[in-house]
Amino acid sequence: MSDDESSKTSDSKLKWVASVSMPLPPHLLLHPSDNPSHLYVGELLSDINYGEWLVDFTDSLIAKNKLCFVDGSLPPAQSPAETEALRQCNMMVKG
Repeated sequence: MSDDESSKTSDSKLKWVASVSMPLPPHLLLHPSDNPSHLYVGELLSDINYGEWLVDFTDSLIAKNKLCFVDGSLPPAQSPAETEALRQCNMMVKG
Protein backbone atom coordinates (compact mmCIF):
# COMPACT_ATOMS: atom_id res chain seq x y z
CA MET A 1 0.00 0.00 0.00
CA SER A 2 1.43 3.39 -0.96
CA ASP A 3 1.89 6.20 1.52
CA ASP A 4 -0.94 8.13 -0.17
CA GLU A 5 -3.38 5.21 0.18
CA SER A 6 -2.32 4.67 3.79
CA SER A 7 -2.86 8.35 4.53
CA LYS A 8 -6.37 8.28 3.01
CA THR A 9 -7.26 5.19 5.05
CA SER A 10 -5.95 6.77 8.25
CA ASP A 11 -7.83 10.00 7.56
CA SER A 12 -11.13 8.19 7.01
CA LYS A 13 -10.62 6.14 10.17
CA LEU A 14 -9.88 9.28 12.18
CA LYS A 15 -13.01 10.99 10.86
CA TRP A 16 -15.11 7.94 11.77
CA VAL A 17 -13.61 7.71 15.27
CA ALA A 18 -14.12 11.45 15.82
CA SER A 19 -17.75 11.28 14.74
CA VAL A 20 -18.44 8.26 16.94
CA SER A 21 -16.61 9.43 20.04
CA MET A 22 -17.62 13.11 20.01
CA PRO A 23 -20.42 13.76 22.49
CA LEU A 24 -23.62 15.23 21.11
CA PRO A 25 -24.55 18.80 22.01
CA PRO A 26 -27.15 19.08 24.80
CA HIS A 27 -29.97 20.09 22.46
CA LEU A 28 -29.59 16.77 20.60
CA LEU A 29 -29.82 14.48 23.62
CA LEU A 30 -32.99 12.55 24.37
CA HIS A 31 -33.91 11.01 27.71
CA PRO A 32 -35.12 7.39 27.51
CA SER A 33 -38.48 8.45 28.92
CA ASP A 34 -39.03 11.13 26.25
CA ASN A 35 -41.77 10.45 23.73
CA PRO A 36 -43.62 12.64 21.22
CA SER A 37 -46.65 13.17 23.44
CA HIS A 38 -44.68 13.94 26.60
CA LEU A 39 -44.38 17.74 26.43
CA TYR A 40 -46.20 18.98 29.49
CA VAL A 41 -48.61 21.82 28.80
CA GLY A 42 -51.14 22.50 31.56
CA GLU A 43 -54.18 23.04 29.38
CA LEU A 44 -55.27 22.73 25.78
CA LEU A 45 -54.85 25.78 23.60
CA SER A 46 -58.04 27.79 23.16
CA ASP A 47 -59.07 31.25 21.99
CA ILE A 48 -58.77 32.74 25.48
CA ASN A 49 -55.68 31.09 27.00
CA TYR A 50 -52.92 31.64 24.42
CA GLY A 51 -50.66 33.58 26.82
CA GLU A 52 -50.77 30.93 29.56
CA TRP A 53 -50.46 28.10 27.03
CA LEU A 54 -47.43 29.75 25.40
CA VAL A 55 -45.65 30.08 28.75
CA ASP A 56 -46.33 26.40 29.61
CA PHE A 57 -45.24 25.22 26.15
CA THR A 58 -42.08 27.35 26.16
CA ASP A 59 -41.18 26.22 29.69
CA SER A 60 -41.60 22.60 28.64
CA LEU A 61 -39.29 23.04 25.64
CA ILE A 62 -36.70 24.89 27.74
CA ALA A 63 -36.75 22.13 30.38
CA LYS A 64 -36.00 19.56 27.68
CA ASN A 65 -33.40 21.84 26.01
CA LYS A 66 -35.41 21.82 22.76
CA LEU A 67 -36.54 25.46 22.39
CA CYS A 68 -34.00 25.94 19.58
CA PHE A 69 -36.13 23.63 17.42
CA VAL A 70 -38.95 26.19 17.30
CA ASP A 71 -37.31 29.59 17.83
CA GLY A 72 -34.91 29.51 14.87
CA SER A 73 -31.68 29.21 16.87
CA LEU A 74 -30.93 25.56 16.02
CA PRO A 75 -27.31 25.28 14.82
CA PRO A 76 -26.61 23.08 11.78
CA ALA A 77 -25.46 19.50 12.35
CA GLN A 78 -21.68 19.02 12.29
CA SER A 79 -21.54 15.25 11.68
CA PRO A 80 -23.65 12.34 10.46
CA ALA A 81 -24.33 11.37 14.08
CA GLU A 82 -25.60 14.88 14.81
CA THR A 83 -27.77 14.79 11.68
CA GLU A 84 -29.47 11.61 12.87
CA ALA A 85 -29.88 12.93 16.42
CA LEU A 86 -31.30 16.18 15.03
CA ARG A 87 -33.85 14.22 12.99
CA GLN A 88 -34.91 12.21 16.06
CA CYS A 89 -35.23 15.29 18.26
CA ASN A 90 -37.14 17.15 15.57
CA MET A 91 -39.67 14.30 15.37
CA MET A 92 -39.95 14.36 19.16
CA VAL A 93 -40.72 18.09 19.21
CA LYS A 94 -43.13 17.88 16.26
CA GLY A 95 -44.97 15.00 17.90
